[in-house]
Amino acid sequence: MKEIRVKCYSGYKYPEKPEVIVDRDKEYKITKIIRQWNTPYKNFFEVEICKGIKKTISYSFNQDKWFMD
Repeated sequence: MKEIRVKCYSGYKYPEKPEVIVDRDKEYKITKIIRQWNTPYKNFFEVEICKGIKKTISYSFNQDKWFMD
């Protein structure tokens, strides 16, 4: 798993809705959240970015970091 940065909307909790993936200083706008699921330690999001490319990203509560599979 690769560590990344994510810009996200945070309403009543963090992270509520990821909006942009930042990887090596390049930004990829998330066009659609396909599905999301939670475990006690991570939030997972399957997202679509530019032109139908699908990625799975996760936020680790323990590490306070984002990762991409």
